[in-house]
Amino acid sequence: MKYGKFGIARLQGFERLKADGRWSLDKLVAELSQAIVEVESEEIEWPISYLQKFRLARDALAELAAADGAIDEVLGRAAASTPTLAEWEIYSDVLGLPRLEGLSFGHPILSGYARPIRTSLLLYIDTDKGYARTLSRYYLLGRKRGEKTNA
Repeated sequence: MKYGKFGIARLQGFERLKADGRWSLDKLVAELSQAIVEVESEEIEWPISYLQKFRLARDALAELAAADGAIDEVLGRAAASTPTLAEWEIYSDVLGLPRLEGLSFGHPILSGYARPIRTSLLLYIDTDKGYARTLSRYYLLGRKRGEKTNA
């Protein structure tokens, strides 16, 4: 069995989907589906829970694509478990994978008010509509780090 960055690279479809700074949801869902099939067929040694997170993320993004990007419809069913991330920014982890960091409010697992966190793998972000999808969950986006408020 294989293990390592090869498997992670298979699930980095977002890198191939950049187009004018925006990613197509339909194409991202298709790429994630293909990557999951390839990882399963090549018998790469992954913890089952990790591969399951990719399946759940793919399904969440497919639901968002079916709702034509209407995040309110999708999050309306899970609003209580959707944290807000303020003072956020995108950063690259040690493998060069995109993630978010910022101050979390209302996280269902990581308790605390304005708790500094780094998210799981960033799969999709729409700054115009104010949300992001990571491998683990959706985040509502508050003010970006360094952004001034209109007071």
